[in-house]
Amino acid sequence: MATSKGLTAQRLEKILERQSVPRWGKDYQPAVQASAQEAPRDSRPETVYSSLLARDIHCMSEPEMFAAFLALYNPRLFDLHEQKMLSMLPSPHPLTTHPFATGMLLPPVQGTVKVMERLGVLNKHPMVEVVVSKDPFITQWQPFPYLGDFLLFLLDDFNIPYCVNWTVKKDALGYKQRGIGRILNPMYAKEEEAKAEKRHVMEEEYHKDASIRTIRVTWTDIDEEAAENLRVLCGYSREMLVSLKPAQYQELVCDFNDMVNCRVAPFSVFAPLAAKYKCRPEEVRVALHQAIWKRQLRVDLFRPILANHPLHEEECDILDVYKNWFEG
Repeated sequence: MATSKGLTAQRLEKILERQSVPRWGKDYQPAVQASAQEAPRDSRPETVYSSLLARDIHCMSEPEMFAAFLALYNPRLFDLHEQKMLSMLPSPHPLTTHPFATGMLLPPVQGTVKVMERLGVLNKHPMVEVVVSKDPFITQWQPFPYLGDFLLFLLDDFNIPYCVNWTVKKDALGYKQRGIGRILNPMYAKEEEAKAEKRHVMEEEYHKDASIRTIRVTWTDIDEEAAENLRVLCGYSREMLVSLKPAQYQELVCDFNDMVNCRVAPFSVFAPLAAKYKCRPEEVRVALHQAIWKRQLRVDLFRPILANHPLHEEECDILDVYKNWFEG
């Protein structure tokens, strides 16, 4: 969780322009975009394209990027809001305007101002001076928003929607320091840790008011091999299968499952399957990766997915391993 780059009236106006009106799917606009102009200092902004949402997801670091891959892999996910403004004032529950939540009674958020007042740290809330009339010399101080990393929107076993808030760091140490990759002065380490913990507690309390669970996600807790596989698979998910009809794709998925059971290297079947379905070998490669990404072909994501080595059958579902991160 962070504030935007530069606490200015202009930045506040831009954030409110993007976030004040609820938007979903491809229409959602993050409060801050992954660009050098807007990303926090010392960050590594990246975008991840989601075919589900038909838009780029704006990440401010590598840990956020790999967390996004894991979130997007979950078929229960129906939307994701990154760099989402934490409302300063009382506001409706984040799900309120979504069609899936029609008729649901949802608790509101109380706003960061009330939460920080409740925690006794209201004087630490970021503020910005804004002009309130045509006279540029007439100004007032207004609260400036904190931004959350990822708010996941998921469906439970009964297709009831719920939210989970992910705050993302590289490792557990990241929750004890301010900023991204900042080296703490040992003289002020305990003071800085206390300040960082209060910010995280505030974020958790903010979401708890709306019965939303907050998870502290760390990159180092995501299996390295699985993370790399998800990165590759997500990249293939945006490719178009021009020559393959839906029925042919489903037949290909059956062929891929036979290939895994027979311990055959994918590369050896690309050309024969391309001839069978009258498409290019590259399209067979794309279809293979998309089938894995869509969970139609279940292989072991904790081992390398390589074209010249047989794929291993799934022994452990990655979504079971990280089940706690998705629970409401």
